Amino acid sequence: MFFGGAWFGLFKPEFEMIAKYKLQPAAARTQIEKMIQQLSTYNPPDDKERAEWKSMEGKVDRKIPRGRQITELYSLISSLAEKYELVDLQRQEVALSDSAYSTAGIARNGYDIELIFQGNYASVVKFLNDLQNAERLVEIVSIELNRSLPLLQVKMVLRSFYIPEK
Repeated sequence: MFFGGAWFGLFKPEFEMIAKYKLQPAAARTQIEKMIQQLSTYNPPDDKERAEWKSMEGKVDRKIPRGRQITELYSLISSLAEKYELVDLQRQEVALSDSAYSTAGIARNGYDIELIFQGNYASVVKFLNDLQNAERLVEIVSIELNRSLPLLQVKMVLRSFYIPEK
């Protein structure tokens, strides 16, 4: 009797684990088996694929840079304004506009910049088009156009995104 009790006590944890496994749904076991199979058939990326990942990472870093990099954004806006001969450009960050955003699990921050300038219709359209296609991701939050002969008076708010530095 002593031998049987000791034997049962010795293997009791294994029996408890087996009982727990029996309680798990078959779907979970199937999922675990699939994961094990995927891990066993994993092929590491080759040099070409790593180069593509690195290139894509660079594009993302240019679209949504690490840190605010507001001077680079001002430089972009100024160069486009000069390219399209926009006049009386005024730009300033909107106070207390820095906020956190998250879409599809991608955390980022953004801040708003108010722009005021004048230009002819064609120049304003080209400016907005180039701004939309720029390497830096910006969103037009609002835009107000007023006819002020011979030019359009434009007042707009842009939102620029960045990845917060840790």
